[in-house]
Amino acid sequence: MTYIQRDLIRSRAWQLMTSAAGPLMNFLLFIALVLPFHPRFGWIDVTALGVNGEISNGYLFMGAMAWLEMLAVLINLVPVPPLDGFQMVSEFMTPEMRHRFLTPPASYMGLFVFFALLSVPGAFDYFHNGVTHTLRFMGFDYDTIHFLGRAFNRALFKHSE
Repeated sequence: MTYIQRDLIRSRAWQLMTSAAGPLMNFLLFIALVLPFHPRFGWIDVTALGVNGEISNGYLFMGAMAWLEMLAVLINLVPVPPLDGFQMVSEFMTPEMRHRFLTPPASYMGLFVFFALLSVPGAFDYFHNGVTHTLRFMGFDYDTIHFLGRAFNRALFKHSE
């Protein structure tokens, strides 16, 4: 997390762009990591991976990081203080309302409720479905999406399904 002295930023547009910079950078990293797997480019053919044995750690790393970057985008856009999604929405609030949401205990309560909701079984699946839908929108086929999801599970949780 980076501290930004928001009182030194001159306009609402700059405040909004500052808040959007984090998710935008995560999205650009996602694009860079996922493009080699895109079927249109054909740089990495996921159907040929693992045919002769183990999949290389480099491909697993790229797939897992791509999935994580898109998860970071989606989670960071949730309008809960102190996430960037809230910072973007707060630019359209009155100063009093923004101050009320950003000062404790309200600022901690929003994050507490967010994490409590994520602990509900199946709640985190919405974010994973968001990654899947983003990949489908970008023209990825089922095999590639399945590989990227497996790479994420394998890299983080040591299991492939």
